[in-house]
Amino acid sequence: MSVHTVLGPVQVPALGFTAMHEHLFMLSVGLYDRWPHLLDREAAVSDVSAKVSNAMSLGIRTIVDMTTPNMGRDVALLSEVARRTGAHIVAATGAHPHEPLPLYLRGVVGDASGGIDPDRHAELFVHDILVGMDGTDIRAGIIKTGSDPIVDESNSRLLQGAARAHLRTGVPISTHTHAGNQVGLQQQDVFAEAGVDLRSVIIGHCGDSSDVGYLKALADRGSVLGMDRFGYTMPGRPAVPIAERVSIVAELCRDGYADRMVLSSDSVSWSDVISANYFAMHLPDWNLDFLPETVLGLLAAAGVNESDLHQMTTVTPSRILCPVTVS
Repeated sequence: MSVHTVLGPVQVPALGFTAMHEHLFMLSVGLYDRWPHLLDREAAVSDVSAKVSNAMSLGIRTIVDMTTPNMGRDVALLSEVARRTGAHIVAATGAHPHEPLPLYLRGVVGDASGGIDPDRHAELFVHDILVGMDGTDIRAGIIKTGSDPIVDESNSRLLQGAARAHLRTGVPISTHTHAGNQVGLQQQDVFAEAGVDLRSVIIGHCGDSSDVGYLKALADRGSVLGMDRFGYTMPGRPAVPIAERVSIVAELCRDGYADRMVLSSDSVSWSDVISANYFAMHLPDWNLDFLPETVLGLLAAAGVNESDLHQMTTVTPSRILCPVTVS
């Protein structure tokens, strides 16, 4: 079986150590379509390629880029980084709940659907997966969606669109959540009602929760826990200390949940709204290196064995990224 990357299909055994939730580029949506001179593409690609190459020297082989179209996805930039570095980069289709949706996806005036139409979302997501993204033949390998702070009627329709795209393509779903509100359980309800096998769903940002009971409830329903914000210390926002994140993963491993966790940082390698100085001063650990260089050692020191580390970084990512057979 193979997984679609920005340079084409890659056989599952070749994926290796996988960072399951990162953002290589985050761009202002639509800005460079109109004023392309504002983006020095060569400088951006060179900067990110150096960061990816360094992460690869530490063991990472595959990066799942969770940047959706309404977060500024640019598959041409991603594919150039992949060509220069040899990294396997899996790109996402979908929509982030915090970013504005195109008017086309918010509903048509006079349409009987009364707002967001799940099928309209699904059609675009399926096109990205089966045909290609951004007018290219580069195919998406994962569907990103989310809910924050709750799952309301409008957000439920967005989740339904992701579910319908998954059922038509077999590509996995990964979510953004508000862990404090235990939104992951609500997301699972929507997906299950739509007919999704929850084993094909990653509930994201689970490391933002210190409620082990909540995390086990998600995993017991079959979903994979995205422990994906190691190094995340955005000023002014609640952040779970690194020691607590490590402790929770270690506890879950001891209780037999290593096969239902994946690791990452949700880091941003290059952004047009966050300066390099700001990253250095305020977010020194929020990068591709932190997981292989620091987190794995902390987990080992907390008692997580090599087999469980391999499971979370290689085996489970390969399993979840492999599309399931659709009927």
